[in-house]
Amino acid sequence: MPAGARAGAGTFWLASALLLLVSLGDASFRGSEDRFAEITREMFVGGDFFHPTINGAPHFYKPLGSYWSIAAASLALGRLDELAARLPSALAGLIALAATVGLGRALFGSVAGRLAGWILLSSYGFLLWSRTAAADMANLAAVVLAVAWFRTREHRPGGLFALVFLLICVAGAQAKGLAAIVVPLAVLAPHLLREARWRTHADARVLVRVLLIALALYVAPFVAAEIARGSPGFGGVPSASAEARSGLAMVFQENVQRFFAPHDHQGPIYTYLFAVPELLLPWSIAFVAALMAMVPAWKRLEPDTRWVVEAIAIVFVVFTTSGSRRSYYILPILPFCALLVGVFLARSPEGLAERSLGWTRLVLRLVAALEVLAPIAAAILWLAGFPVPPKLVLVTTGLGVLGLVLWREGVRPVLARLLGVETWVAPHVAASALLLGGFFCLQYPVLDRFRTEKQFALVLREEARGLAPDRIAFVRHVPALFPFYMDVAAPVRVVRDSRDLEEHLKGGSGIVVASRGALEKLGGPLPEDLWGPADWSEPEPPWDRSGRRRFQAWRFDGAP
Repeated sequence: MPAGARAGAGTFWLASALLLLVSLGDASFRGSEDRFAEITREMFVGGDFFHPTINGAPHFYKPLGSYWSIAAASLALGRLDELAARLPSALAGLIALAATVGLGRALFGSVAGRLAGWILLSSYGFLLWSRTAAADMANLAAVVLAVAWFRTREHRPGGLFALVFLLICVAGAQAKGLAAIVVPLAVLAPHLLREARWRTHADARVLVRVLLIALALYVAPFVAAEIARGSPGFGGVPSASAEARSGLAMVFQENVQRFFAPHDHQGPIYTYLFAVPELLLPWSIAFVAALMAMVPAWKRLEPDTRWVVEAIAIVFVVFTTSGSRRSYYILPILPFCALLVGVFLARSPEGLAERSLGWTRLVLRLVAALEVLAPIAAAILWLAGFPVPPKLVLVTTGLGVLGLVLWREGVRPVLARLLGVETWVAPHVAASALLLGGFFCLQYPVLDRFRTEKQFALVLREEARGLAPDRIAFVRHVPALFPFYMDVAAPVRVVRDSRDLEEHLKGGSGIVVASRGALEKLGGPLPEDLWGPADWSEPEPPWDRSGRRRFQAWRFDGAP
């Protein structure tokens, strides 16, 4: 390997580790992250790793693999927290990067492969979901790893080759769902059908054996869950109660039924027309330019380049034809988009490729220039009553200055040698990685101080010491972050209506937690004579005065 290539590879993997791991556990849970963490916590507390629950209620909407990976991370770290919950996604991101670079290098050469890796690493959607406690990055990693394994080793077919391919798919299916099996097969279909390549892998005896092994490994956790059905779980509540659906039934509901007749998440048919460019930022325009350049020259493209375009189209169609659509469902398309852009930038005439990055260059430099003005913006916000943390101002200004320095003529050759890419594209790669990585690793953890749910939950944890969990009641709904941060040993109570609330208040000392919106929806006459000012209130940031989603808590000493 030439010295420049070695330097580029070293810089790439160092940058990958930094962008995916630095400050990974510093921010509190957001979105659905708390569900994955709380399910894993309840598995540890109840000693039941086969029946996912949230507050003791069955929650088998995802396979077991995603929770087991968080459990493994927590055992390795010696604690279960935000870092342990997000670490599996970050490691899956590293696997996806390795698979993408390896696939690109095998099909298009080291330059295109390295560019594809940088583009994937410095795209918004990839960084966001690699740093999120969820199953989606594991799904993406399984898809691209399975495809990369097949395309780079298809000249050595046999039982081991097929078995490893299917085991990668099964691992992804146990993390997220059947898409990790369907998508790789669909993506590989055009390649296998072309020149009847499928015949090379059509040994019926080998296929039957490996299919049976893969199927057995896939269903084994579900079978084990059925065998252990009804065993004591979180807080002594029998796990997977009789009315709960089995894991395999949920696989059917969440994969087959959701594809054809979803009950929620029914985004419009054009969802992914907007989602893919958003996930690819800031490389979206280069991706569109690559498509516009390659489609008219379709017949002149080499077969592997055509296959990448076909793979992108197939993934897009598969997810679009599903009745259930959310923007991040289509994450597995990103490695193939990165490959296409990498090939385009590496092999197109330099003038054409450089022009395609014109808008990308403009946006990156504009963002850097705006960040340099952070002190002025902070002063204006301070005068308006919105205090900005000094650390955020300092970090933002520093990122902006560095982001502008990267475009200086004397810096570009140094960047090119460090990154292992052409001089004209080096500042685009470096600026994208710097600005996006700086946001996720440095700026967002500081901004997280304005999110107050964790602070409030930790206050409740201290105030509820000595109370049985069933004497803690939440009105209408228990966000999973509360039992997680409060570290309750058994399910807390959920009151559904005013009568249920009165019963709780008269049952002895306890706590009631509710948001204003939940109280408004409670219905029926509230026991107003028992209410007074809240004992504890979740802080409100200056820009949110409605308070509908902010939580309050009251302590009661009702007569048992």
